[in-house]
Amino acid sequence: SPTATPEPLDVQVPRLEAKLKADPNHKATMTQLAQDYYAINRPDLALGLTQKLLASGSKTAQVYYVDGIANAALQHEKEAISDLENASNLEPTNPAVLGALTTLYLRANRPTDAERVAKRAITFNKGDENSLVAYGQVLATEQKYDDARTQFEAAAKLAPTDPHPVVLEAQTYASQNAIALAAQTYDRAVAIDPKNAEALAGKAQIAGVAHNVPVAIDTFNKLLALATTDEERAAVNDQMARLYAVEKMNSQADSTYRNTIASYPKVPAAHVNYGDYLAFTKDNAGAVREWTAALGPNRDNPDALSRLGDYYKQTGNLPRARDNYKRLTEVAGGDPRPWL
Repeated sequence: SPTATPEPLDVQVPRLEAKLKADPNHKATMTQLAQDYYAINRPDLALGLTQKLLASGSKTAQVYYVDGIANAALQHEKEAISDLENASNLEPTNPAVLGALTTLYLRANRPTDAERVAKRAITFNKGDENSLVAYGQVLATEQKYDDARTQFEAAAKLAPTDPHPVVLEAQTYASQNAIALAAQTYDRAVAIDPKNAEALAGKAQIAGVAHNVPVAIDTFNKLLALATTDEERAAVNDQMARLYAVEKMNSQADSTYRNTIASYPKVPAAHVNYGDYLAFTKDNAGAVREWTAALGPNRDNPDALSRLGDYYKQTGNLPRARDNYKRLTEVAGGDPRPWL
């Protein structure tokens, strides 16, 4: 029989919103809509629904899980861990729950808890790539690199078309400063999927560490071709310019920064990054010019305001420093940088 085509989210979300409006307490609709909100990168809306579900007594593993990953996306780590612990108590072998909880324990610098949960996941989900990857990441965090690579290799065998486990294996070699082995392993990841951004970024960066500028630039250009926004393109160009700067290829670095600004004039980061480079080369007047350009007509770029505040403070121009810091607190709220 033919398989039903999944409903696209841009169709499903409005349909579920209308359904919920007609029946505001329909729990199944709320649960599905919360998952969809998370999927379209609106964890704030997802959290609104899961909180309502939990308050009404719908304390299922699924609801705790979505509440947890939404809290994690909003940097509410304590609440996220509590949610996912509740979910894991209700479904102690669920690989998605255990994987998310493992990641949060690592973020919270609780490697012992992370290892305990990750071991449980691979015990009960022997054929699950993500469980093996999560356990490998725990071992890598604990600097048990050989054991981590064993897990990543097992994951790669289970999913031979997914470069992610191989990328993580390459990162373990990089962590041990085994640059040649890292480069070989990134090449393997790129061979699996030549258009995988994670693999290409790793290959470019490790080539830069090895001072292999031609390979690094060629790989950055492949990454540039995959970028979908001007912000992403400017970020890749910044990586290229930084590499040139590190290699003391200053004319190439300068022209790359200038070309980025010319190509993506509406991306403030292009001016911020060029300003940082000029400050590094002791061209303070040029740095101030670029950071000021990054502010935009509303003087609302936090990175530029922070840099200008710091510069004027260091050069003894306290009125201008205060002016930039004051504006920074207005646009960035609780940004702590002015008070550091």
